[in-house]
Amino acid sequence: MLKHVDSSNVEICAKIYTDVFNGDDWQYDWVTLDGTLRYFSDLIATPGFVGFVFFEDGESVGCCMGCVSDYYAAPAYDIKEFCVKTNRQHSGVGTRMLAEIENFLIARAVTCVTLMTDKNIPAYNFYLKNNYSLTEANVHLHKMLSV
Repeated sequence: MLKHVDSSNVEICAKIYTDVFNGDDWQYDWVTLDGTLRYFSDLIATPGFVGFVFFEDGESVGCCMGCVSDYYAAPAYDIKEFCVKTNRQHSGVGTRMLAEIENFLIARAVTCVTLMTDKNIPAYNFYLKNNYSLTEANVHLHKMLSV
């Protein structure tokens, strides 16, 4: 079951995110609960924000943060963050969560979902398995700045 994310339940999502990305699979020891709460609070304040926390059997098991914006002739949903608790991964939770999110978006005439991920992580294959496709025309570029 999906519930919308707002300031009253954002900490649930921040805890899931922090636990997942500090876990053995990712080992992002720089991800802190306070930093994630600030990040998610910024996302919530973004125009068009639509976030979800996903529950199964009364337990929060995943979250998705993103924004709906006009994209050419129709609205698109851009996933900024998507994660499932480590102990629930590879069980179909993520696929069920995506399906519910997509149904929610379809009911609101959102015609496209976009996201960015790395080809060298398991999430890439997860999205391919769920019928997301690589857009060959676009690239993601970055430049690290010396601070």
